Amino acid sequence: MIASRAGLLNQVKVMPKKSKSSSAPRKPSGSNTHGPARAQIHANWVVYFHEVVRCGAVRAAARKLNVAPSAISRQIKDLEAQLGTPLLEKTSTRLRPTAAGEAVARHASNVIKDLSYMRSVVSDLNGLRRGHVSIVAAQATSTDFLPHAISELKNRFPRVSFDCDFTGTANVIPRLIDGSADIGVAFQISSDSRVRNVISVPLPFGVIVHADHHLAKKSAVGLGDFEDELVILPDHSISYRMVLDRMIEGRSFQFRSTVTSSEPTFIVSLVRYGAGIAFGTPVGVERELNEGSLIFVPLQDRHLKPPALTVTVAADRALSPLASVVAERFRNDAALLLKRFVPET
Repeated sequence: MIASRAGLLNQVKVMPKKSKSSSAPRKPSGSNTHGPARAQIHANWVVYFHEVVRCGAVRAAARKLNVAPSAISRQIKDLEAQLGTPLLEKTSTRLRPTAAGEAVARHASNVIKDLSYMRSVVSDLNGLRRGHVSIVAAQATSTDFLPHAISELKNRFPRVSFDCDFTGTANVIPRLIDGSADIGVAFQISSDSRVRNVISVPLPFGVIVHADHHLAKKSAVGLGDFEDELVILPDHSISYRMVLDRMIEGRSFQFRSTVTSSEPTFIVSLVRYGAGIAFGTPVGVERELNEGSLIFVPLQDRHLKPPALTVTVAADRALSPLASVVAERFRNDAALLLKRFVPET
């Protein structure tokens, strides 16, 4: 059903910060911020081995770090000679650590996280004048939501740098856990004790239609409006599909699907060309909605559980003051979407 704006805002969850009296948290660093220019505090092999394990290939790690592949290979061979055991083995598709390599990989990851946290603390002491935040986010946030937020943050903190990697929601948690991202932004984050949601904002959910479509004139739609409609569905890699599946579970209704896709921008383009209607939130189609070429119509159904835009971090790390500012900006922008697209009651 369509919840009131006030009702949804009451569901906005801002989780408590961890006490500073707890053991010192480790803070992750962006995946491409460990190059030689920033890694002189510790031995180069730490960065090289960590990146090879992450990428599964020496050449891919070399491109990421902007160093010669031979330099990485030499460092790893020297390390294997010092330890007296192989650290990597080849499979049909990638390099993977041996049992000894797993221990070395954990050590390297911890060293990098501790160094990043130290830098974060020093940056915080400098009054947020400089620092770095690595973000992994759902693809739909790449068109307008995150660009708008990051541009505003850059205006406030011009010497702060950002890494922004866009992927499917299912890939967000692993990136937080392996320490390659500080903050995750996604929809319908699954429950996982290894991560902690710091902000959760329910979003308006409905249909995206062409401006000339007859449903564009409605203030709200229900399942009965879709019986004769051509529907473009997300596949199961997109979190919105879970929202739809749960809504119609145990009911006889079936969508008349014309296309199923894993690419949100492709789905939006099909709607723009009149191939059908699609489901979603305003996130990812802000530009088209502002132009008036597409229309968002809220969906009303008593079985509907609207998706939430969630900002999450690894459970064993506390947000730095800088990352907290970034998370709060995301919360404010999501609340603005509620104000625009959810009707007052």
